[in-house]
Amino acid sequence: MTNKTNLSLSEIYKVDDEYERFDQKKSLLIQALWNDEMIHNDKKIISSLKDHIQNNKSGYSLFDFAYYQGIMNQLNNLNFGLNLCDQPANSWSNTAATEPKAELPPKSEMAAIIKKAAMKFGANAVGITELDRRWVYSHWYDDEKKESFPLRFSDEMPEYENIVSPTKLDDGTRVIPASMKYAIVVLVDMDNESLQYAPTMLARAASVKAYADLTNLTLNIAGFIKTLGYNAIPSINCTALSIPLAIDAGLGEMGRSGKLIHPELGAKTRIAKVITDLPLSCDQPQNYGIIEFCQSCKKCARQCPVGALSKGGPDNKAIDDSGADHYLRWVIDQKKCYKYWSECGTDCCVCIYVCPFNRGQRWTSSVAQLTLGKDESLIHQLYEKIDNIDDYGIAENNSNKFWE
Repeated sequence: MTNKTNLSLSEIYKVDDEYERFDQKKSLLIQALWNDEMIHNDKKIISSLKDHIQNNKSGYSLFDFAYYQGIMNQLNNLNFGLNLCDQPANSWSNTAATEPKAELPPKSEMAAIIKKAAMKFGANAVGITELDRRWVYSHWYDDEKKESFPLRFSDEMPEYENIVSPTKLDDGTRVIPASMKYAIVVLVDMDNESLQYAPTMLARAASVKAYADLTNLTLNIAGFIKTLGYNAIPSINCTALSIPLAIDAGLGEMGRSGKLIHPELGAKTRIAKVITDLPLSCDQPQNYGIIEFCQSCKKCARQCPVGALSKGGPDNKAIDDSGADHYLRWVIDQKKCYKYWSECGTDCCVCIYVCPFNRGQRWTSSVAQLTLGKDESLIHQLYEKIDNIDDYGIAENNSNKFWE
């Protein structure tokens, strides 16, 4: 049983009135499609990966690479846009509701039904929230035209008011019906055995395997909803910000690492959502004590290979244009992190793997209560000693052990 407290959204986020919806073009993974600096890093990722494989570096053996490529084979053939909306597998035109609409039970019963379906489809955790439009991107990025176009709702302009399904207009604007005011947020757990080899191809495989599972999961949920006669937009990293929606849906809090931390699954999850007009009762943001724990722990910041994570307090100003201003959180130097990826030849995942919450909420809440109000340096020592008793959070260097 997890300790949790219902909170208002403002208490979780401390979002300033000046906050504006974020343009997807500025997000780091999208910058890799148009920003010369990020494109250079992307090319270096490929060259570094080739060097590590040729040198048979641990974690980059032919088997390690084949494991990763086996998962990518699914993603490439499915053609689901992890970061881009309206790709063939997650096409907006394929998500229009069928007719007629089903007669539905009360919202609370419908929410229980959709959660049961999501868990059977493969989710490790499910939450539902009313869609806060602040977390929807202001613009979507068109990789073919290398341009950004507006994301709007049908009640924002008189000429949109008759739009009743997700629509792309001739001028590139995408319009979401105002009735689509719910988000079903799902989490998929990442394989801990693979993550312990971070940063290598094995850890990267754990990440993309979770994304591959999310593609099937969101398509299944969208298909379920469409059959009932309602609209559904399956989304992983496109259309809207996943972490704030997950927090709104009661699935955790954002930790020092900038990742969502679920009280039981920890930091080793990937997030997706399905935006819909299916009437549902909603969950609420919760205080699980995660932010208080992160305030003292700092393990992810200490273990970060390049010091991209803050060891200080939260701030409401981003380091560069890859982040947004006017909401309080621990600020990440995302470009420093991405530059390190170019050396690894893959993404890092160290901050994900070392998070103590991967052990489960009972352990972390017990330590947090034990150390409450104590000297911070002693807390760090205690966390480090307890957390490493069984080598938890210590990366494995010999990837041959994985295949044994």
